[in-house]
Order: sequence, then structure tokens, then C-alpha cells
Amino acid sequence: MRKEQDIIGVIQMKIFTDSSKWDDKWFRGLSPATKIIYLYLCDMSDHAGVWEFDGDLMRLHIKLRHEDYDDDTIENLLDGLSDKVTRLPNGKYWITNYISFQNPKGISRRFNHCIPIYRSLEKNGIDPEEFQQSVMDLASEGKANPKDVIQCNTVME
Repeated sequence: MRKEQDIIGVIQMKIFTDSSKWDDKWFRGLSPATKIIYLYLCDMSDHAGVWEFDGDLMRLHIKLRHEDYDDDTIENLLDGLSDKVTRLPNGKYWITNYISFQNPKGISRRFNHCIPIYRSLEKNGIDPEEFQQSVMDLASEGKANPKDVIQCNTVME
């Protein structure tokens, strides 16, 4: 799922996207600027859906004019996404359904591809145990201990 670029040390990640979002009433109701900011957040966040605010880089990537979209304006637009995006105590933003969308069968410490997810959750003060515990397909197939698998369909309040 990850591809490393040794030349500049940037780690890129391939992610799933939901093409039906364009028909979603919530998404349709966003302003054009808020839509592109939300899509940018989805693309630029880490394995757990956590993104550290960088207004300059965002403006550079999506060509927002600083005069129209200073940091306060962008943060206000992000705060308007509060039903999908949570501002963490450390100032970073977390897409609350990101893990469940990218990992529909859940996450487990036993799987190497989940290690960066757990690292990010712990680094950013998000308790992985807040996700609803459940016996899942992988557990029932004998591939994982049910206690080690976390279903990601519940978000923190």
C-alpha cells in the first residue's frame, strides 16, 4: 500500500476514495473551497486520517489565494466539517471515519500494515481502544485473535 521515494524521503500512500461522495447530500452542500479542502485533507492525511495543519502548503497545492484564504479562514472552514473532521488537542485534524473506510475489516496489531495506524493514533492521543471491539471476519477465519482486532465503525464523541 505504501511506496517510498528514497530520493526526497517522502512516503506516499495509495488510498481508497468513494466516487459516490459527489451524490452525497452532505458533500453537495459544501462550498467549492470546502470541498477541495476536505479532499486535500483526505489525500494528505496519514494512515490514521490525521493531518497537521499547514496553510502555506495547502494554498500552494490547491492554489488558494492567501488574500482570500488565510490560516484563520481555512481553519474556520475545517471547523465547519466537524461532523467528519475533529480538531485534536494537539492542533492536528483527524478524519474520524478514515480508518474504517480504508480498512473495512478493521485493524489489528497483528498485521504489519496496521502498525502505522496504531503509531499515529497513539502519537496523537487517540485511544485505539475507543473503537468498538468486535469479532470480525478475520477473527472468525482463525487469522486473528478476536481480542486483537478492532472494528473501526465507531468514532470518539
